[in-house]
Amino acid sequence: AGAFISRRRDRRHVRIGARTTVREGTPSAQSMHNQDIREAVRRRIIEMAKTWPSMTLAQIRASFETLLGTDSRTAQNCFCIDDIPACWIDAGTGLNDGAILYFHGGGYQTGSIRSHFDLMTRLAAAAQIRVLGFNYRLAPGHRFPAASDDRLPAYRWLLNHGYAAQQIAFVGDSAGAALALATAVRARDAGLSPPACLALLSPWIDLSMRGRSY
Repeated sequence: AGAFISRRRDRRHVRIGARTTVREGTPSAQSMHNQDIREAVRRRIIEMAKTWPSMTLAQIRASFETLLGTDSRTAQNCFCIDDIPACWIDAGTGLNDGAILYFHGGGYQTGSIRSHFDLMTRLAAAAQIRVLGFNYRLAPGHRFPAASDDRLPAYRWLLNHGYAAQQIAFVGDSAGAALALATAVRARDAGLSPPACLALLSPWIDLSMRGRSY
């Protein structure tokens, strides 16, 4: 399986006959709008995090879900995989074969299906494919390797319910991205076929937090 991290500059696509060339250009209105959204989200997270030192962990988790959570009406089907809460997320019709297994972020202490529901919904809509989200156990109440132990059953469940490894993509953000990468390695070590690909969004790989990119 190949992991990739996408960092693309704004480019302008120009069609010439049957060919399409790409040339560098000034940022489009859409890219500027996206930058404004990212900056607004960044400010919201900073303001929210300022209140965390005076909160309990339960309150921090609740505030995290309030910030990112949504009451989307996207079709969903929630159930359990070996006592692990999971949820199918569909967005629209004409879905392609296959599935995305989503590993939510949150520093291994926060995050859930609810906090990342909107993101998973948008992934499902963009890819026209079903997304399976799940709640792995969180620290510090559940110490390592609890989260690691919860992730492989979710992949096995997909394999045992009609999905070939080539039809499955692992996607995760932050700590979840690290779990997605580790799950691919653990699946290999367990003799399972690897997923078709991994998409790692700002993966928290350097737990020592000493790297230049941190």
